[in-house]
Amino acid sequence: MKSDLESQVEQRDIPAKLLYDLTSVRIDAIDGKLEMLETRINQLKQLSKEANKIYQAQKDDLKKFIDRLMEIADPKG
Repeated sequence: MKSDLESQVEQRDIPAKLLYDLTSVRIDAIDGKLEMLETRINQLKQLSKEANKIYQAQKDDLKKFIDRLMEIADPKG
């Protein structure tokens, strides 16, 4: 029993080599796009890590600032 693709190839008289070449080109294009997406995802992960570090530093600085204001407002503690 022939697959649909095989039947289509025979009906349209598409040479198998041409079909293989077209499929290979399409697969290569998809692979290239996947590589670009993986690269972009890795860049976004790195940016996220850096943003989190900045956020933590600012959060710590704000806490220190508030603690200092509280000391000034009530020096007896």
